[in-house]
Amino acid sequence: MFNHDKENRWCLDCHDFNNRDSLRLASGKLLDFKESYKLCGQCHGEKYRDWKVGVHGKRTGEWNGKKEYLLCVHCHNPHSPKFQELTPDPPPFRQEDIK
Repeated sequence: MFNHDKENRWCLDCHDFNNRDSLRLASGKLLDFKESYKLCGQCHGEKYRDWKVGVHGKRTGEWNGKKEYLLCVHCHNPHSPKFQELTPDPPPFRQEDIK
């Protein structure tokens, strides 16, 4: 089921018309699925920036060696990307109890 901004998006916003196994940027450039992060970054620029520097998502490797980044799709389903909303735990103290 497709639930990714379904009021404004459809399959061919991301997939190529002639080859659904290829991704397509807004510029028309075709991408392999290994480069899907570029497609995600078109709409999710802040997350893409954070992902590139290792703040968002998962990166493994040595600080001065080869690094491996997990792609967006390793954690987010591109067809239904939203995580279930969670209610935060209450704070440990009430403001008036803090001295």
